[in-house]
Amino acid sequence: MQYSLLEIMFFAMTFFSVSLWEFVMFQRKHTNYPHKEGFAIFSIIQWIAIGIGMVSIFGVLYGILILVICMTVLQYICHFSLGLLWNVVSKIHYLWPTAIFATNVWVLLALGILQIVY
Repeated sequence: MQYSLLEIMFFAMTFFSVSLWEFVMFQRKHTNYPHKEGFAIFSIIQWIAIGIGMVSIFGVLYGILILVICMTVLQYICHFSLGLLWNVVSKIHYLWPTAIFATNVWVLLALGILQIVY
């Protein structure tokens, strides 16, 4: 199976978004994080966007299975890859990972919706 450019972008943004989500979750648990409620709302939007995109690419059964894998396994892979980058970024400014995450969620949602349209 060959993936379109839109699908490849969606997969890359999913990895990027999950890595940010995992890092901010870590910040939220281990620091005095100021935006807990807002982050929770954006987290729900992120997982809905990933679910929409995966189901539209792989169908209902495989799409839900891949969503569950993203929610359970991918976050640990992200922790030891891009999580190191977010650690450096957060030392420059504590809330930059949150700002990048919030922006990325909307990009991910748009890519997920585009999967349905095209």
